[in-house]
Amino acid sequence: MSGRKVYEKLKESPWIQTASVRKEFPSKLLISIRETEPFALLDMKGKMFIVDDRGRMLEELKDNSVPFLPVIMSDPYNEKEAFREAVNLAKVIKHMGVFQKKQRIEIIAHQPNEVAANLDGVHVKVGAGEHEDKLTRLSEIEEEISKRHIRLLTLISDLRRRR
Repeated sequence: MSGRKVYEKLKESPWIQTASVRKEFPSKLLISIRETEPFALLDMKGKMFIVDDRGRMLEELKDNSVPFLPVIMSDPYNEKEAFREAVNLAKVIKHMGVFQKKQRIEIIAHQPNEVAANLDGVHVKVGAGEHEDKLTRLSEIEEEISKRHIRLLTLISDLRRRR
């Protein structure tokens, strides 16, 4: 058995990030594998896929299970730039610890400058770039609203009346 062939076969799986195969004579084969971690879910035209942190599709979800990761709504083939922005936004969301604070995170990305996020039902237009600064400001606003015990629906209706 060729160690190279075993390695090539292992690398065919999108779930394997790195692998090494080493023979120890006379009768051992040592295989070390680092698995790819699921990063987000991709909702592409009603089909759900698990993707890694580089946006590579790992596999399609066959059942209607509850999302356990942020959901990216985009088409990585026809909306490449928007999809890249969505993956970058998801990285910032993870880095900032927003995953732990929210029950459901959806990232809608069809145009790079029109990327939006739905964070537990609050729809936020994020756009392209400077995601960390934008999410920091959002967090500050949410904190201030909470401190003042302002109901969000009241705030929105007041803003609409002022227009």
